[in-house]
Amino acid sequence: MSTRVIPGIIVSVVAGMIIFFTITFPRHYTDQLHDIDKGLAKLEGRLEGLGELRKYDAAPERIVAKPHAEELHGAIQAPKGAVNGYSFAAPKADDIVYRHFMVKGKLANKLPHRHLWLAVKIGGLVWPKEPEVKVAGLNWFGEVYEGGSPPEGKFILALYEVNEAGHQAIIDWLKAGRTHNYYPGLLRIPGSIKLTEVGLRLHSSGDLKL
Repeated sequence: MSTRVIPGIIVSVVAGMIIFFTITFPRHYTDQLHDIDKGLAKLEGRLEGLGELRKYDAAPERIVAKPHAEELHGAIQAPKGAVNGYSFAAPKADDIVYRHFMVKGKLANKLPHRHLWLAVKIGGLVWPKEPEVKVAGLNWFGEVYEGGSPPEGKFILALYEVNEAGHQAIIDWLKAGRTHNYYPGLLRIPGSIKLTEVGLRLHSSGDLKL
Protein backbone atom coordinates (compact mmCIF):
# COMPACT_ATOMS: atom_id res chain seq x y z
CA MET A 1 0.00 0.00 0.00
CA SER A 2 1.31 3.41 -0.89
CA THR A 3 2.55 5.52 2.00
CA ARG A 4 0.47 8.34 0.56
CA VAL A 5 -2.72 6.35 1.06
CA ILE A 6 -2.14 5.61 4.78
CA PRO A 7 -2.41 9.26 5.98
CA GLY A 8 -5.59 9.56 3.98
CA ILE A 9 -7.07 6.51 5.69
CA ILE A 10 -6.04 7.80 9.13
CA VAL A 11 -7.63 11.15 8.42
CA SER A 12 -10.83 9.45 7.31
CA VAL A 13 -10.94 7.24 10.44
CA VAL A 14 -10.33 10.20 12.76
CA ALA A 15 -12.96 12.25 11.00
CA GLY A 16 -15.41 9.37 11.31
CA MET A 17 -14.73 9.02 15.03
CA ILE A 18 -15.24 12.76 15.56
CA ILE A 19 -18.56 12.61 13.74
CA PHE A 20 -19.60 9.49 15.71
CA PHE A 21 -18.82 10.99 19.14
CA THR A 22 -20.34 14.32 18.16
CA ILE A 23 -23.66 12.61 17.37
CA THR A 24 -23.66 9.91 20.06
CA PHE A 25 -22.45 11.71 23.22
CA PRO A 26 -25.05 14.53 23.32
CA ARG A 27 -27.79 11.95 22.79
CA HIS A 28 -26.34 9.81 25.60
CA TYR A 29 -26.22 12.70 28.05
CA THR A 30 -29.66 13.89 26.97
CA ASP A 31 -31.07 10.44 27.80
CA GLN A 32 -29.37 10.54 31.20
CA LEU A 33 -30.80 13.98 31.97
CA HIS A 34 -34.24 12.78 30.90
CA ASP A 35 -33.99 9.81 33.32
CA ILE A 36 -32.93 12.17 36.12
CA ASP A 37 -35.91 14.45 35.42
CA LYS A 38 -38.28 11.47 35.62
CA GLY A 39 -36.75 10.41 38.92
CA LEU A 40 -37.14 13.89 40.38
CA ALA A 41 -40.76 14.02 39.23
CA LYS A 42 -41.49 10.75 41.07
CA LEU A 43 -39.84 12.07 44.22
CA GLU A 44 -41.85 15.29 44.07
CA GLY A 45 -45.01 13.23 43.70
CA ARG A 46 -44.25 11.30 46.88
CA LEU A 47 -43.71 14.51 48.81
CA GLU A 48 -46.77 16.25 47.39
CA GLY A 49 -49.02 15.06 50.22
CA LEU A 50 -46.95 16.99 52.73
CA GLY A 51 -47.72 20.25 50.92
CA GLU A 52 -46.61 23.43 52.59
CA LEU A 53 -45.82 21.66 55.86
CA ARG A 54 -42.63 20.24 54.34
CA LYS A 55 -41.10 23.72 54.76
CA TYR A 56 -41.62 23.63 58.49
CA ASP A 57 -40.10 20.21 59.21
CA ALA A 58 -38.19 20.94 62.40
CA ALA A 59 -38.16 18.12 64.94
CA PRO A 60 -40.02 14.84 65.61
CA GLU A 61 -42.49 14.79 68.49
CA ARG A 62 -40.39 12.22 70.32
CA ILE A 63 -37.49 14.70 70.38
CA VAL A 64 -38.24 17.82 72.41
CA ALA A 65 -36.58 20.97 71.13
CA LYS A 66 -34.78 23.12 73.70
CA PRO A 67 -37.38 25.77 74.61
CA HIS A 68 -36.82 29.47 74.81
CA ALA A 69 -36.87 30.89 78.34
CA GLU A 70 -40.07 32.80 77.64
CA GLU A 71 -41.77 29.56 76.51
CA LEU A 72 -40.91 27.79 79.76
CA HIS A 73 -42.29 30.62 81.86
CA GLY A 74 -45.15 31.14 79.41
CA ALA A 75 -46.42 27.64 80.07
CA ILE A 76 -47.47 28.87 83.51
CA GLN A 77 -48.23 32.46 82.56
CA ALA A 78 -50.46 31.75 79.56
CA PRO A 79 -53.89 33.47 79.56
CA LYS A 80 -56.07 32.43 82.49
CA GLY A 81 -59.35 33.71 81.05
CA ALA A 82 -61.01 34.44 77.77
CA VAL A 83 -59.04 36.04 74.93
CA ASN A 84 -61.32 38.17 72.74
CA GLY A 85 -64.22 36.10 74.06
CA TYR A 86 -62.67 32.71 73.31
CA SER A 87 -61.80 30.61 76.33
CA PHE A 88 -60.92 27.23 77.84
CA ALA A 89 -63.52 25.95 80.32
CA ALA A 90 -61.51 22.81 81.12
CA PRO A 91 -58.74 22.25 81.76
CA LYS A 92 -57.87 25.65 83.19
CA ALA A 93 -54.54 27.44 83.42
CA ASP A 94 -51.90 25.68 85.53
CA ASP A 95 -53.97 22.46 85.72
CA ILE A 96 -52.11 19.16 85.84
CA VAL A 97 -53.27 16.77 83.11
CA TYR A 98 -52.58 13.20 82.06
CA ARG A 99 -51.41 12.27 78.59
CA HIS A 100 -54.96 11.70 77.36
CA PHE A 101 -57.52 14.29 78.36
CA MET A 102 -60.69 16.00 77.15
CA VAL A 103 -60.94 19.73 76.50
CA LYS A 104 -63.86 22.14 76.24
CA GLY A 105 -64.41 25.86 75.99
CA LYS A 106 -66.48 28.80 74.77
CA LEU A 107 -66.54 30.74 71.50
CA ALA A 108 -67.18 34.45 71.24
CA ASN A 109 -69.15 33.90 68.04
CA LYS A 110 -69.80 31.24 65.43
CA LEU A 111 -67.09 30.66 62.84
CA PRO A 112 -68.81 29.51 59.63
CA HIS A 113 -66.67 27.85 56.98
CA ARG A 114 -63.75 27.55 59.40
CA HIS A 115 -62.18 24.63 61.23
CA LEU A 116 -61.01 24.54 64.84
CA TRP A 117 -57.93 22.59 65.90
CA LEU A 118 -56.09 22.17 69.18
CA ALA A 119 -52.30 22.15 69.17
CA VAL A 120 -49.58 21.69 71.76
CA LYS A 121 -46.82 24.30 71.83
CA ILE A 122 -43.38 23.39 73.22
CA GLY A 123 -40.17 25.31 72.70
CA GLY A 124 -41.40 27.42 69.81
CA LEU A 125 -42.81 24.45 67.86
CA VAL A 126 -46.42 23.37 67.35
CA TRP A 127 -48.03 19.90 67.13
CA PRO A 128 -51.70 19.79 65.96
CA LYS A 129 -53.81 17.26 67.88
CA GLU A 130 -56.48 15.07 66.34
CA PRO A 131 -59.39 14.78 66.16
CA GLU A 132 -60.62 18.13 64.89
CA VAL A 133 -62.47 20.20 67.49
CA LYS A 134 -66.27 19.78 67.50
CA VAL A 135 -68.63 22.77 67.89
CA ALA A 136 -72.16 22.92 69.31
CA GLY A 137 -73.55 26.44 69.34
CA LEU A 138 -70.91 28.54 71.08
CA ASN A 139 -69.42 25.56 72.91
CA TRP A 140 -66.46 23.62 71.58
CA PHE A 141 -65.09 20.21 72.56
CA GLY A 142 -61.77 18.54 71.86
CA GLU A 143 -59.48 15.69 72.83
CA VAL A 144 -55.72 15.63 73.32
CA TYR A 145 -53.12 12.93 73.57
CA GLU A 146 -49.67 14.33 74.45
CA GLY A 147 -47.01 11.76 73.69
CA GLY A 148 -43.97 13.98 74.15
CA SER A 149 -41.83 14.84 77.15
CA PRO A 150 -42.06 18.59 77.74
CA PRO A 151 -39.33 20.12 79.95
CA GLU A 152 -40.59 20.04 83.56
CA GLY A 153 -43.85 18.72 82.12
CA LYS A 154 -44.88 22.23 81.01
CA PHE A 155 -46.61 22.95 77.72
CA ILE A 156 -49.12 25.32 76.17
CA LEU A 157 -52.37 24.12 74.63
CA ALA A 158 -53.74 26.50 71.99
CA LEU A 159 -56.98 26.72 70.06
CA TYR A 160 -56.65 27.69 66.38
CA GLU A 161 -59.12 28.82 63.77
CA VAL A 162 -57.96 27.30 60.47
CA ASN A 163 -59.07 27.93 56.90
CA GLU A 164 -59.75 25.13 54.40
CA ALA A 165 -56.21 25.05 53.02
CA GLY A 166 -54.70 24.93 56.50
CA HIS A 167 -57.18 22.23 57.54
CA GLN A 168 -56.11 20.06 54.60
CA ALA A 169 -52.45 20.72 55.42
CA ILE A 170 -53.02 19.41 58.96
CA ILE A 171 -54.82 16.33 57.61
CA ASP A 172 -51.89 15.64 55.27
CA TRP A 173 -49.37 16.17 58.10
CA LEU A 174 -51.22 13.72 60.36
CA LYS A 175 -51.52 11.16 57.56
CA ALA A 176 -47.79 11.38 56.81
CA GLY A 177 -47.04 11.10 60.53
CA ARG A 178 -49.05 7.90 60.87
CA THR A 179 -47.39 6.45 57.78
CA HIS A 180 -43.82 7.16 58.87
CA ASN A 181 -44.29 7.28 62.65
CA TYR A 182 -42.73 10.74 62.52
CA TYR A 183 -44.49 13.97 63.48
CA PRO A 184 -42.27 17.01 62.82
CA GLY A 185 -42.88 20.04 65.00
CA LEU A 186 -44.17 23.00 63.01
CA LEU A 187 -43.02 26.59 63.23
CA ARG A 188 -46.61 27.59 62.51
CA ILE A 189 -49.89 26.16 61.25
CA PRO A 190 -50.58 27.44 57.71
CA GLY A 191 -53.77 29.46 57.30
CA SER A 192 -54.42 29.67 61.02
CA ILE A 193 -55.28 32.25 63.68
CA LYS A 194 -54.66 31.49 67.35
CA LEU A 195 -57.86 32.21 69.28
CA THR A 196 -56.70 31.45 72.83
CA GLU A 197 -54.28 29.30 74.79
CA VAL A 198 -53.74 27.87 78.25
CA GLY A 199 -50.64 26.76 80.15
CA LEU A 200 -50.72 23.19 81.50
CA ARG A 201 -48.45 20.70 83.20
CA LEU A 202 -48.19 16.98 82.43
CA HIS A 203 -48.79 14.66 85.37
CA SER A 204 -45.66 12.78 86.43
CA SER A 205 -47.40 9.42 86.05
CA GLY A 206 -48.40 10.51 82.58
CA ASP A 207 -50.18 7.47 81.17
CA LEU A 208 -53.45 7.62 83.11
CA LYS A 209 -56.58 9.34 81.86
CA LEU A 210 -57.88 12.48 83.53
